Amino acid sequence: MMIKKSLIGLSAATIALIFTGCSVKINKLTKEEINQSVQKNMAELKKNDDPITGALSLDEAIVRATQNNRDHRIKVLEKEFRKQELLISEDGMLPALNAQGGITHRDNVLASRSKNIFTGEQSYDYSTSTDNTQKTAEARVSWNALDFGLSYVRAQEDADRVLIACEDQRKVEHQIQQDVREAYWKAVSAQNLLIQINPVVEKVRASIKESNELEATLTGNIMDSLSFRREMLDILISLQNLKRDLLTAKPRLAVLMGLTPDTQFTLSDEMSEENIQSYQFDIEKMEQIAFQKRPELMKSRYEARIAVQETKSVMYSMFPGISFDAGVNYSSNSYTYNNSWYDYGMRVNMNLFKVFGYKHLKERAKFGEEIAKEQQNAVGMAVLTQVHLAVIRYKEALEQWDATNQYYHVTNRISDITRASNVNNLSSKQQVARDELSKLIANVKRDMAYAEVQNSFGGIYESVGLQHNSKDIEKVMK
Repeated sequence: MMIKKSLIGLSAATIALIFTGCSVKINKLTKEEINQSVQKNMAELKKNDDPITGALSLDEAIVRATQNNRDHRIKVLEKEFRKQELLISEDGMLPALNAQGGITHRDNVLASRSKNIFTGEQSYDYSTSTDNTQKTAEARVSWNALDFGLSYVRAQEDADRVLIACEDQRKVEHQIQQDVREAYWKAVSAQNLLIQINPVVEKVRASIKESNELEATLTGNIMDSLSFRREMLDILISLQNLKRDLLTAKPRLAVLMGLTPDTQFTLSDEMSEENIQSYQFDIEKMEQIAFQKRPELMKSRYEARIAVQETKSVMYSMFPGISFDAGVNYSSNSYTYNNSWYDYGMRVNMNLFKVFGYKHLKERAKFGEEIAKEQQNAVGMAVLTQVHLAVIRYKEALEQWDATNQYYHVTNRISDITRASNVNNLSSKQQVARDELSKLIANVKRDMAYAEVQNSFGGIYESVGLQHNSKDIEKVMK
């Protein structure tokens, strides 16, 4: 009775302990933990092991962005993760080797009587065949042929997923190269134009101040003075908006390179008319190379291959499982004749109800292959479209450059003629300010057109799946 009460008490205490351990308390982060996390994150983001020394070229900017870009790092880590998954799948094809050992003890003798099932005679003497304390050990090797086949198929799928991760990484690299190219030329334009904007802003502000002084002294026509000041303010607002847009160019390029937005650097490449060259491209060759090189198409091909492997996996899963096992055993029981022994065997098992679901599994696998095929066709059509649009964009960029370059030179001549007249009155100053603004806007349009030519040419590389400045681009030129 005492033992029974003790067992009941022990059971109740165990249950209470289990329920107490399973309860989870909601704990918010403390201010100290948040501050430590903030400091750690900021230190990690501002860490710069490779500071910029000297002027930065486009090629160097692309290299830095590829090495330091956060999205690229994620894709590199994902690729390594897929490689580890492949190794795990390969380990799954190995036989299982299990080892176990233990010791058991009971506080009394395990004794029993026996009864003859034929005569019905019962032995009233208790006997035992086990020690109160026993030690056991076992080492067993087992191998299942069906599991091996399925693991092999999964390993092939994981191998394809490694290749897909490589294509994802290559796609990110192409996108980084194009983003850096666009940001770089916009930053070059900003580097040139910000130097020109500030003097014009000072002239406009001086003209506004002079207009205020004339109005205060009541000299001259007040309406002319107000109209002049309104136009100067319009010009000032336009200049400030332009300056605001240009000031964001370098910070954006810095972020693409994995640097903080306030990092200071200069750019070495210049916008020069000599660098504008008109190329002709063979569309058919571009399409062919694009279908060979584009990471999106390569990814869809690997995904289609995975769909085929899934079909094989469904077929293999219908087979019976044949397992082989062998082991060595030990027992310290003093009543046994042999304390150690070997055993081996073979087992066959199969879930017969799977046969009824075979049709549905096969249909699902078939639809998976069809989906992969249609996705590949959709990606192929998108690639063809991008190739044609890249060529159209490049041709349009060249035409836009020619027009804006002529506009720039004409505007400069007008500004020079106006400045040469040097008439010191409000209308003349108003016209000079207008021409200075027009000159700046013409310069901005010219720089934007130059950048568009460079970016559209970079888009040709991206459309056919080539790396920045790859010599293979010559294969698609006429």
